[in-house]
Amino acid sequence: MYTHYGPMVSYYSAKTRACLGYKRIPFVEVYEPATYRERIAPAVGRTVFPVLESDRGEILQDTTVIVDALEERHPERPVFPEDPVLMLVTRIVEFFVDELWVVTAMHTRWNDPDARGFVIAEFNRFFGQGDGDDIWADGDAVAERMQSYLPALGLDKEPGQRAIQRLFEEATELLDRAVGPRQFAFGPHPSLADCCLYAAYYPHQYRDHGSAQAHLKTRAANLSYFLDNMHAAYGMPADGELGLTEPFLAYLRYIGPVGAAYATSVEQLAQPVLAAAAPGEEMDQGLTPEIELFGEPYRRFCTTFSAWKAQRVREAYECLPGEDRGRGDALMADIGWEEFLGSSADARMERVGFALCRTG
Repeated sequence: MYTHYGPMVSYYSAKTRACLGYKRIPFVEVYEPATYRERIAPAVGRTVFPVLESDRGEILQDTTVIVDALEERHPERPVFPEDPVLMLVTRIVEFFVDELWVVTAMHTRWNDPDARGFVIAEFNRFFGQGDGDDIWADGDAVAERMQSYLPALGLDKEPGQRAIQRLFEEATELLDRAVGPRQFAFGPHPSLADCCLYAAYYPHQYRDHGSAQAHLKTRAANLSYFLDNMHAAYGMPADGELGLTEPFLAYLRYIGPVGAAYATSVEQLAQPVLAAAAPGEEMDQGLTPEIELFGEPYRRFCTTFSAWKAQRVREAYECLPGEDRGRGDALMADIGWEEFLGSSADARMERVGFALCRTG
């Protein structure tokens, strides 16, 4: 039995919750912030969601680490596709959702007065109301901190808001054509890509009572049905061969160039930092990647963690067996990742405990 620490309003916690559910792994989800603050956060070193604890007291943090561990320990109803090319696509979707699409979720939550009011009330229900000594025991204080990130994400001014809103609407329209009541990202049953897409929408845009929710309910009915299915992932089928459909390829062709440009910018900024670090040195430096989004420059703050997530895409590509490399190269050219994956990164990172370190 696992204990999952992750509020329903948490963007990243939705991915691990869907994975646990689909794999039918027994878990409980506690709503006891005091327990988290007093025992879990000190062990991890910071307040972050989600965290998964085993019945033996082992603590796992970060969705990628958690999902990797669950897949290895509980191979039944796998979320990793057997096809290595589909696994590469999965890592691309994961990178895009975790590192770039999250900006759309922050925009639709905190720049919409209706959604903002709804989620502040939700924060107070989860975190509590009023503890001057601990920000994480006061929902209003947590909400204020979340809103303070908007300038760093390029969401405090109209041009950035307009670009991110357009990204939300156009990508959503394409995804609505690719998924539905009996259709998942790769076909007849869910995989990790679906857990990622569920996290992309459900906690913020589908659940927050605001304009994004109305958009999904009225203009993306298929995607809304998909999100409901993934919320009850334990009941979804596990049989059938996975593959790429033309509607999902259309979605990948849209998000692919944006994600690849972001991965390129992040990696280029991270490489000098890594080159200057000693092997084994912890990496948590800030970066400000810039991409072109709809003809305008878009910048946001991130850390070297985003470069590690881009590195995982590169590693999935490097793991392609020889007989699958040609198929993978053709697909990467089709969805805009050919240039990034055709280059190399001299220095890399690895996860050690709860930290990222330069690889020795």
